[in-house]
Amino acid sequence: MNQIISVSITLNMNLHLSKSNSKALSKYLIIFIMLTSASAVYSQIDSVIFDNNFKFKDGIYTSFEEVINNDPKIPNLILEKEIHPLCKKNILFYYDDLNNRQKYTDSVFAFAQNNVLYIKHRKEYSQLKIKGAISVFFKSQIIVDVKRGTNISEDTYILDLSTGKIAVIFSDLFEEIIKRDSVLYQDFITDSPESSLNFNKIKAYNMSFLFKYNAQNPVYIYMKD
Repeated sequence: MNQIISVSITLNMNLHLSKSNSKALSKYLIIFIMLTSASAVYSQIDSVIFDNNFKFKDGIYTSFEEVINNDPKIPNLILEKEIHPLCKKNILFYYDDLNNRQKYTDSVFAFAQNNVLYIKHRKEYSQLKIKGAISVFFKSQIIVDVKRGTNISEDTYILDLSTGKIAVIFSDLFEEIIKRDSVLYQDFITDSPESSLNFNKIKAYNMSFLFKYNAQNPVYIYMKD
């Protein structure tokens, strides 16, 4: 807006200039417009919408900031994931320059392989399934019941792309995020199901608003070379 005002003032001040000065001003104005347009185009090229088509650069991400910049600290390192038979903890391995298999022990926030991101949460790595302002990954856990036997439960976790916070979809964090869209939040609290209903219905309700929020609040990630 300031740029437009500045150009208008400049034009008004030069209305009484000679024809030669007017031609010079026109040339400068054309150059100014071209540079402004080029800057806008480059900004669009450098920023990519963060949705399910987004591809992460392969490598190890040691922080949330590296993830949102798609800039792994250790690029192109191929990792293998194993689950420890006793503690069930995920263990990462890599191959060094001599092709020797080594255990990876340094810090990790996430890693990407074949452009797919795996988030570390409580010593486990889970694939990011839904990408957007509210991103989603799932974690399975085995529940043993003496009467009902063994069942596998799947928990839904959200990653807030504004803060890097992680929580289950039933948490206060989800409502905090929805609040950022005041119009959508009014719909959310108006039609919200009773808390006494089963988790599956609440989960389905929250997921429906998750998709609405992501659609109405797109996130763009800057792409570094």
